[in-house]
Amino acid sequence: MLNSILKNLMAYAAFLLFLTACGGESTISTMQAPESAMPRLSLKSDTNATDYDGSVTLSWSSSDASSCTASGDWSGSKSTSGSQTISSLTADSSFMLNCTGAGGNADDTVNVAVGSLPAPTVSLSTNSTSISYNGSTTLSWSSSDASSCTASGDWSGSKSTSGSQTISELTIDSSFILSCTGGGGNTDDSVNVSVVLNNNGTALLSWLPPTENTDESALNDLAGYKIYYGTAPGNYTDSVSIDNPGLSSYLIEGLPLATWYFAMTSINVSNIESQLSGEVTKVIN
Repeated sequence: MLNSILKNLMAYAAFLLFLTACGGESTISTMQAPESAMPRLSLKSDTNATDYDGSVTLSWSSSDASSCTASGDWSGSKSTSGSQTISSLTADSSFMLNCTGAGGNADDTVNVAVGSLPAPTVSLSTNSTSISYNGSTTLSWSSSDASSCTASGDWSGSKSTSGSQTISELTIDSSFILSCTGGGGNTDDSVNVSVVLNNNGTALLSWLPPTENTDESALNDLAGYKIYYGTAPGNYTDSVSIDNPGLSSYLIEGLPLATWYFAMTSINVSNIESQLSGEVTKVIN
């Protein structure tokens, strides 16, 4: 009986081979594996605009993905879902994420606009806006978003972005200006200090230093000044010499009650004295 079964099976197999060779269809079929799903990805940000040096929080989720990789203005391997805060943004940024799975890969991108660098701020103050003649004042200042500061007006030079400085021997009303510069531009602040005179027998004289000789050549050897004064026009009974060519004001004290008349000259290093200036007056009463 076994031999009979084997013969029947062999005959059936031969019949199938015959059908195949003659173009017939076999009843034997094969099973195919199902296709893998294409990954899906969603990338979002908590804001699409932030201030300079600000931050943004990215969040993402995916399906049918086994790995994710960041590019653009962030980088590295990422989990298939999660969140991350990106800080200290200083320029418009683009964040891209690519997730890969057995069925392929998926991309998503978010863009974030970043504000411009802020303009510097500066605050300049003084401990006293009114001082006595030949007195002093202390200036204090602070700034933000600044890399350098420069003084002008009645002080000068480069200054730190914060600090203090005492200005002494002030004889006339003064204005102090501070300009601070940073990546976002520059900003100024200023303070004014008044010099209060004791009007009891005092006269404050001020002038513009000369810059030319009488022949209109440049004056490069100025040595000082001489002030003449008296109680009658053109009749100067007193005088005072000033050996500092950098001064532009001088206070005369101890004047008795009267109308006083003043004129002055400039003197060079060769002790050559200029002609008298025009005359000014002050009444001491």
